[in-house]
Amino acid sequence: MNAPSLFDQASRLRDLPAEVDDDEAFADGTPATVAALLYDHFTGDDRSFQALHDRLAAVRIRLWMIEPALLPPLDPDVARETGRRLVRRSTSVVAATVGLRLLAGRASPEDVPVIRTVGLLSPLTPAAIDVLETIPGAAADLVWLAERAAPHHLDRAVAALCRVRDPATFAWLLRRATDSRGGEVAQAVSLADLLEGDGVADAVVVHAGRLLREQIGFRYSTVRIDEFPDACRTLTAFAARAETAGPVLDLLASAIALADDLRTGPTGCLPWPPGDRAATLARLERLIASPRWAPVIAEAARSADPLTRWRAEWAARAVSPVPVPSGLGVYVVVPDPARGERAETRLLVDGLPVVAEGFRSGPPEAPERLLPALRAVKEPREVRLAEAWCIEGCCGALHVTIVREGDTVVWRDWRGHRPGAALTTFRFRAEEYDRALDGAVQDEGWKWPARTLADRLARRLGDDPGLLGRWECEIDGVHAAHDRIEVVFWQRGRPRIQFGWTVPVDETDLDGQVTRIVDRLRGHDPRGEAERLGFTWPEE
Repeated sequence: MNAPSLFDQASRLRDLPAEVDDDEAFADGTPATVAALLYDHFTGDDRSFQALHDRLAAVRIRLWMIEPALLPPLDPDVARETGRRLVRRSTSVVAATVGLRLLAGRASPEDVPVIRTVGLLSPLTPAAIDVLETIPGAAADLVWLAERAAPHHLDRAVAALCRVRDPATFAWLLRRATDSRGGEVAQAVSLADLLEGDGVADAVVVHAGRLLREQIGFRYSTVRIDEFPDACRTLTAFAARAETAGPVLDLLASAIALADDLRTGPTGCLPWPPGDRAATLARLERLIASPRWAPVIAEAARSADPLTRWRAEWAARAVSPVPVPSGLGVYVVVPDPARGERAETRLLVDGLPVVAEGFRSGPPEAPERLLPALRAVKEPREVRLAEAWCIEGCCGALHVTIVREGDTVVWRDWRGHRPGAALTTFRFRAEEYDRALDGAVQDEGWKWPARTLADRLARRLGDDPGLLGRWECEIDGVHAAHDRIEVVFWQRGRPRIQFGWTVPVDETDLDGQVTRIVDRLRGHDPRGEAERLGFTWPEE
């Protein structure tokens, strides 16, 4: 074995050469291939390390398929010694991965330096994290590896440390929790206990708010807020601690998001002790309305970072109090721009967040789709209020039938709701129903200029399908970021091609910008534009 081992290369902080990198493009091996190879090696005549290494190196297999449970049963001492040699001496990522998998549950503290060092090589990081998790006292080494490994491995390291639950790593977990692991971190560190303890640092309060926000924005979270056993207690403790913590933009953003969710989202449907939900919401609303945020927002508005300025605009709009009426309440909730999530239409019936009560697999529909659909007419119509994050055909959607019966609007025949949801037939006075819906439609206070421009352009294109139709195209949607919009449309027929046009938004009159965009679409064939930009036209 003349080539330097992977461990030697990692020790010298060298990247993998191309010929031993994790190239899985033509992998056709299976775990059974590896298991049979190991079995044959330990029961055959040639048990030399070199023979085992070379046979493993010849296997083309996706590394994630090599799991300890799929390897053959071996004597623990034999497995440990073989694993150590493979990890220390291999020049093949497959052989080194098998070595790490053989060490899972068998490695000891003396193995840690080698394991964490080879773990610096990205193809070996997942297996190294898994082994370190099983070694008593190696939590600090897991942190060491997570800080130095490729960023996409952070989520796996956080999950492992949540299972280890070493108090020495709690501060790191609070700082470095990934979006999907917020709930796991909150449980691992006993977040409610931390917030209720003595001498809580302001940074802990800020991190706590972020973890709670990650659970209410549950698209990627492994633990939703309704699955977090200590949710009510933690939210109550956060609201209390946030009152005395130093004012920073992230803390204000968390308070705004949690207040919105307590009022109109899943957090409002938690099993709160009597009076605690209202008290916690009132506390957050007082906090948000405090004048101490004015200099924080002003400083953020002067930032050189466009996202920070956008967050300042969002926070300035969101600090206004939100009344909760009896009967129907219709609200558009805009998330913190830093979260990258869409605006949602939240519906309350006598204070009950009906979508959150009935559906936990995805968010309410966007306002541009749902607000027009909520109009009640004499003919019953089924309206989709929410859809699963994937698609309706996979994990469902929440539907209700809406009909106008004289001076009453009726919501009935719920479909797709979770068992036990408190959704029954709701009746509204038609005049009050229309007033609530009209108010939501006319209220554009939640919009920023790019969003307003996107909505106006979408209406213009929807009202004039011939505008794109002249180019054999049809509109898909108009999406808004902070300072730009993206117009997405399709070519009809075959080949079916999607076009995306990104348009900067300036400070001039929005209607004038709509007119300029429409004139450009009317006068320029997008197919010709694409060809001039060098895009190859696909074969039919």
